[in-house]
Amino acid sequence: MRLIQPTLHALLLLALAAGAARAQRITSPYRYIDPRQSVQLFGGHLSTDQPFTELGPKSGTLAGGRYAIRMNGPLELEGQLGYFSSTRTVRDTTFTVHGTDSTFTEIGSATQRVLVATAGLRFDLTGPRTWHGLQPFLAVGGGVAVGVNGSNGADQQVPADLRFRFGTSFAASGGGGLEWYITHNVALRGDARAFLWKLKTPQGFAIADARVPANGDWTQNLSFTAGAAVHF
Repeated sequence: MRLIQPTLHALLLLALAAGAARAQRITSPYRYIDPRQSVQLFGGHLSTDQPFTELGPKSGTLAGGRYAIRMNGPLELEGQLGYFSSTRTVRDTTFTVHGTDSTFTEIGSATQRVLVATAGLRFDLTGPRTWHGLQPFLAVGGGVAVGVNGSNGADQQVPADLRFRFGTSFAASGGGGLEWYITHNVALRGDARAFLWKLKTPQGFAIADARVPANGDWTQNLSFTAGAAVHF
């Protein structure tokens, strides 16, 4: 009996000490990200802005990939290659009247394919770590947008000087998004980005109407994409 009572007291003290230690332990909502590189595949929608002539590509699908490498702290260097698939309206320089408005006459349609290659910086708002598995970010970049198909469809029904060609344009981008880490190395990601590029004006339209800018139109376009990223 003399041995049992001190033993019970010792066990009780150990239990109280363990409980106090657990009470002092703080579980942080932040988790550091050890991998410094990532690759991602994405797909989504690109909503386009039309110039005065309404010859530019319509809204369509955007798909591609990204590669990123962490530079220091919250900064990452990011490269993106996207493939934009759409259609566009083919017009001539006669006018069709709609009430009090008038537009260049629609002849038909053609396909439009564009490669968009950009590189830039990504700023992780939570730094090199997640908050409850989430990592919001901002991103800016610049590069080129290149039309990868020539005249097609209804283009053959209008003179050469009225045919729209996307050509090659400087492209600037900016926006933000959110990554959700479902494991230590795999994350789901959503982005919203604005793209700015210049559409060339067919010479015949600039000659036919003084309101048409001869040097082309800068257009603002907005993309919404989602994908999965692997960090390593």
